[in-house]
Parts: sequence; structure tokens; C-alpha cells
Amino acid sequence: ATPTRLDSRGLAEIFECMVEAATTSVLVEQGSLVRPKVFSHPTQPDLTGVKITAGDYNEKQLDIACNQARIRGDIIEHWVARANNQPSVLFAVSIAHSKALIDDFGAAGVVAVHVDGSQPRQERERALTAIRSGEARVLCNVGIVTEGWDFPQLAVCVLARPTASISLLLQMWGRVMRPAPGKTEALVLDHAGNVLRHGML
Repeated sequence: ATPTRLDSRGLAEIFECMVEAATTSVLVEQGSLVRPKVFSHPTQPDLTGVKITAGDYNEKQLDIACNQARIRGDIIEHWVARANNQPSVLFAVSIAHSKALIDDFGAAGVVAVHVDGSQPRQERERALTAIRSGEARVLCNVGIVTEGWDFPQLAVCVLARPTASISLLLQMWGRVMRPAPGKTEALVLDHAGNVLRHGML
């Protein structure tokens, strides 16, 4: 689905040939994907000095740049103003960043849940069930639902995590582009400068 590698090496050793599939624009026109409406917030984390490690930003340095009250506050304010209380997924940098955002959403009266790879499976399943049932409105996650998770009714993607990887961006963005009955567009709220960095999907 996203034939690029973080180490920037080619794919010849893996594939004998590559068949170019339909582009995102064509899939939107066909109704196989929902067109995204993107808002890139002017308040972006300062990534000066954040190094690239294994093809993406160093997580510890990125966490320091992103997990700041001012930036988190803008995320909450923007979500309340734009998301219309629709089911949302938020991509955070770290567990601490995700949990801080959970607290911030809670302080604004928004029910948000957290998932990460260190949790017991049952705990993760409870959070995923809460977002599907409508009990929670925002699913904050750290590298859990970037791929292999399909919830077509998901309407809003909040990018709180800058990435240098176009593959990761496509995976995050793609979570909200699944068509569903009555769904006419997807909303992407970029608080990480990813649209400015990589362009539109």
C-alpha cells in the first residue's frame, strides 16, 4: 500500500516488478476513498536540533518539542472548533504526550482514550470499543492504529506527531479516508507541520 522504505533503499531485492495502482485522487473520484479537508495550524513545534534516526525524527527529542502545554492547548481548541464532536483519532509522539492530551481533552469536557503497545490487550480492546461505540470521541494513540485498523465511521485525524516519513503520514491520514454511509469528507487537523513538510496527500 505504501511502497517506500525508511532507509531510502530501493525495492528491487523484494519485488520483480511494480504495477502502479490508482492514485489517491482517482480513488476519491471513484468513491473508494473520501476526500480529506485539511487544516494546518500555524502553531507548529520547533524541530530545530531534532535529529533523524532510522528515517524519522528522534522520538525523545520530538517528545520534548511537541509535548508542550501551548501546543497541546491549540490541539484541544482546534478540535473543539472544527471536529463537531465526530469520532477522531489522534497520533501522538509518546505515551507521555498521549496521556497529557487525554488529560487536556478531559479538562475540556471531551472523553478521550489512550492506546499504546505496552498496554495489556484487554485494555487496548476496551479503548477501541469505546471509540467505536461513541462512549469516547477521541482515540489518542502511539503507533498502534497506523495500520491494520479499520473504522470507516472515523471522521477526524489529528496529527500531533511530526514525521519525516511519507509512508507513516499516508498511513495516519488514511485512517479517516475510508468511506461510510453518510460520510462525505474526512477532516485532518495538522498540528505537526506535516502538510507543509510533505504536501497534500
